Amino acid sequence: MDASDRDLQQYLFDLHGYLVIRHVLKPAEVAELNRLIDAQQLPSPREKIRFGSAAGKHGPDHGFLNWGEPFCRLLDHEAIMPMLRLRLGDCFRLDRLYGIRLDTPSERGRVTAELVKEVRARLDQAGFTHVKIVVSGGLNPERIAYFKEAGARVDSYAVGSYISGATPIDFTGDIKEIDGQPIAKRGRIPGLTDSPRLRRVDLAPWRDGAAG
Repeated sequence: MDASDRDLQQYLFDLHGYLVIRHVLKPAEVAELNRLIDAQQLPSPREKIRFGSAAGKHGPDHGFLNWGEPFCRLLDHEAIMPMLRLRLGDCFRLDRLYGIRLDTPSERGRVTAELVKEVRARLDQAGFTHVKIVVSGGLNPERIAYFKEAGARVDSYAVGSYISGATPIDFTGDIKEIDGQPIAKRGRIPGLTDSPRLRRVDLAPWRDGAAG
């Protein structure tokens, strides 16, 4: 895929929200996929069903990845992989679940430390020690401290309304240095300004995935 193709695919995806890749499957592959679909004895088209989703009222076999190896091969088809890399980068994984999100509204009691501990224990017992837990729903510093003090192993906190609904703080951001060279607009003193209120944050561990 050259640069012009990438730009076109990026534009079409942003425009429609999906991509149509033509002439990907050979006639024999299409015939095999159709044979496997016919073998499922699917319900009427008028009956809604979420293929590929978790087991529901139709049972666990209606996820198309359970229909046979040909459907599994579609996930990393050579014609699809360049599109996935374009959209997701080179570090995506197709062979495992990255994490789960726990989000319970306040009227249902919110997410509790006990729930996190139970989910973590059940995941570990099932061999999914790599699966991370993300907690969301009405989070603020006090709620995050609650999980930490309770020893609940939360990997990530998804904070929304506490940030979006916060009282605005007026400030100005000025360029004072570029590549080590002091520089500033008229009316500002060039060069970095030391402040005891600022604390340097080392982002390297987060970029390397080593942060706990």
